[in-house]
Amino acid sequence: MAVLIDSSIYIDWMRRRHEFIPEIAKLQLRMPVYTCGIIQSEVARGILHESMRNRFLEFSDLLEMIPTSQEIWRDTTLLAWQLDRKGITLPLTDLAIAVCAKKVEATVVTLDADFRKIPGLAVAGSL
Repeated sequence: MAVLIDSSIYIDWMRRRHEFIPEIAKLQLRMPVYTCGIIQSEVARGILHESMRNRFLEFSDLLEMIPTSQEIWRDTTLLAWQLDRKGITLPLTDLAIAVCAKKVEATVVTLDADFRKIPGLAVAGSL
């Protein structure tokens, strides 16, 4: 099993001042913990203090990075097109994150209910 922790989880942890770095470090001993550039950017842009932002970026650099390659963007486009035709319109960022997770067979850990609308995506509400 592997996990990709969505920005909604990190943002919630930060709002609650939850010290998540040791928890993630311990989790990495048992399974791969992934991130992608979209998640890094979504979280980092909302951090008010530069030192905290830098700490988050240094931490996230220690996670397994899923590159957003041409293949990821092509698959994101196809997924968006397919869901749109079914009347399911989701944020492009969520779709790209979902495609990244599917690529590495990771469960998306998120508080965002939109991810549950994506067929074939493993989703969890907590670690």
